[in-house]
Amino acid sequence: MSTDAALAFSRPKGFSDQGPDAARLNRRIEATLLEVFARYGYENVEVPTLEYVDLYHRERLGDALFHSLITARLSDSAEFPARGSIDAAADGSVPRAEALHDVVLRPDFTAPVARMFVSRLAAAGLPDHLPLRYAYAGPVFRELAVSPLRHREFRQVGVELVGCPPGAGDLEVLLLAVDCAEALGLPPWRLHLGHARLFRAMLMDEGLAGEALTAVGAGLEQAARLRQQASGPDAAFRRYAEGYAPELRRFASRDGAVAESLEAPGSADIGQLRADMVATLEARLLAVWVRQHSLAPEVAARILSLAAVQGPPDAVLAALADRARGEVAVAALGALTRLCEELQRRREVDLQLTPASSRGIAYYTGMSFELHCPGTGEALTDVCGGGRYDELHRWIYERARLTRRVREQRPSPEPANLDGVLRGVGLAFGVERLAAALRADNAPRGPLVFVGVLENTRLPDAFDLADALRRLGVPAVAELLGPDRGQGLREQLGQAHHARARYALLIGGREWARNEVLLRDLDKAEQSALRPEDALATLADWMRQGAPRFTKSQP
Repeated sequence: MSTDAALAFSRPKGFSDQGPDAARLNRRIEATLLEVFARYGYENVEVPTLEYVDLYHRERLGDALFHSLITARLSDSAEFPARGSIDAAADGSVPRAEALHDVVLRPDFTAPVARMFVSRLAAAGLPDHLPLRYAYAGPVFRELAVSPLRHREFRQVGVELVGCPPGAGDLEVLLLAVDCAEALGLPPWRLHLGHARLFRAMLMDEGLAGEALTAVGAGLEQAARLRQQASGPDAAFRRYAEGYAPELRRFASRDGAVAESLEAPGSADIGQLRADMVATLEARLLAVWVRQHSLAPEVAARILSLAAVQGPPDAVLAALADRARGEVAVAALGALTRLCEELQRRREVDLQLTPASSRGIAYYTGMSFELHCPGTGEALTDVCGGGRYDELHRWIYERARLTRRVREQRPSPEPANLDGVLRGVGLAFGVERLAAALRADNAPRGPLVFVGVLENTRLPDAFDLADALRRLGVPAVAELLGPDRGQGLREQLGQAHHARARYALLIGGREWARNEVLLRDLDKAEQSALRPEDALATLADWMRQGAPRFTKSQP
């Protein structure tokens, strides 16, 4: 094929093809996560790939997601009140409507699931029971600068716990994340935990409000995240720096010279690179906060110092206790302290507290967290994130009430008491990043049996045994070609390895004459001769007892 022809059929940048190996691993990851979710009582839901762009209002979403929306247009439209009219219509006037043709490819599942819940609430009234537990799996889309593990289309698997107050609901979601990590067999991982309301309240206690509060909060989180990355392994930080340095150079060059290490992060001394990147970003943030938001230099420096307040819970909670002054901040700090205690009482977790856990998402109002695998050498180590959002449902509900007023030109009925209903907490795992973390920890094997033959006359028997295994609930594939077509034992075991099979069931002429087959454990390189019915029973028992979906292969 010519170069021009190949380019004519290339895929868009940031979108990927998945071959059998990658797709197999992704499906196993999703199946494992959904099984753990079901153990907690979460039931699967489906939401559209397209949503009206109005659902992703910048003030409710935050800049990080708002600026990554991929938009499209539909021929038909929906009538919504003009943006911002919730506040403007507080006097009871009927707001202006606007026809919306613009839609977006969903950048997350939280907002669509919240919209689905509010739609059902409006149609059927209060649910019979709370909380509601929703699970989901599917692709999301973001207009991002493409880099390794940063795609424009990627898959998320997650949950939303709706109608549950802070405390037990937050703890359930954290325990769910921990149990998922254990079920997947992730390489050493760490839980980064924060509290959006706590850090927002501490900024408000410094006199920040409105746009300044949003901008300074985003900058603080950016600085905290860089410090978090800079404390990680050398290989992971260098890869992170190579992707982030160009943006940081542009950011820093507006105020002066750029450190030499930022010009060549791939070859710079790693210690110098860490120091230069942190110092460069923080110097630039201080300059912007003083100039654009009129902060006194000492106030700006005091706020920025919060970026360094991260680490083990005891030390961080003590440091925050010295700085939390207002009533809201003190209450949020108490909630975070109790959450840490309850989590550590129930699970052994490598727990770190940080202000960088909300990932720039504006709808978080309480606990927020990320789960990181820092030892994989990848630039982006977070594989899961989540948090509490107690205002998103309320905002969507009020928009729905205003829309009804616009369409019917009459006041909408007063809502029932929904204070305990319009609240939620959830999490989402990134499937591609989980796959990268698992591949870095050796290729996983699945609960699969390969049935091979040592001579072609046994091919029908291999087919029958594989079929019997499948009827017993054991995933199995049978050899279809045999030695006479070049598929000798070595080639067949290679096929079993390629299929990530855990066991091979081998049929030979002499063994079969003795009513025996060979059962080989491909991880341990051990095998034993068994009667066919005993081999089937052994494999069925193994499957019933919970065959490990991610048993690691030998390096």
